[in-house]
Amino acid sequence: MTRIRNEVVSANTYVLQATGTVGDVCLVVDPGSDTETLPGVLRGVSVTPVVLLTHGHFDHVLGVPHLQENGSVVYMAGADARFLRRNNFYMRALSVDHTTQSFPFVDLSESQPEIADLTVLDTPGHSPGSVSFRFHDALVTGDTILSRHILSPTIAGCDEGQQIASVEGLLDEFTDGTVVLPGHGQPGTLEQLVSRNDDLRTVIEYMRGEE
Repeated sequence: MTRIRNEVVSANTYVLQATGTVGDVCLVVDPGSDTETLPGVLRGVSVTPVVLLTHGHFDHVLGVPHLQENGSVVYMAGADARFLRRNNFYMRALSVDHTTQSFPFVDLSESQPEIADLTVLDTPGHSPGSVSFRFHDALVTGDTILSRHILSPTIAGCDEGQQIASVEGLLDEFTDGTVVLPGHGQPGTLEQLVSRNDDLRTVIEYMRGEE
């Protein structure tokens, strides 16, 4: 796993690779603003990367056009398509010195990549179409679970109750060896995240009290 910490809003991009019986796999999750580092990481990759988006906010999609120019197929939940049309407005409002454009993508609610050991998990809340991805021992949570908190100020479309329910569902995905790859902040095991994430600890304690 390679993590790229992008300049814009310190969003994380992840490059995940595996070798299987049907060939090599390379996944790029949430390609952000750093379009110089990513090509270097991919230089030695023998297959065209598949792009997976946890959601449609600008800090998680700025690098998509570059990858599509090189043949990558992009997957995102269709419920977040509206953000692709509004991201330039949001960046101007936040004084982010970048622009982006809408791009074609495969709607994850209609079709998912046929990749061994990849599971797509619906985790709405941070945005209507937020998803998480399980790939081997990695659990990529986007902005559903961050390194140090859960709920955060967002551009639009956040449903706090729905997000907490999604976090509760993700807890079922944790097994020994699972590493959480959040949309912002440092990756870590569940134990490491709980030690620094008061929101996550509160959700877990509440769930234990309900048992």
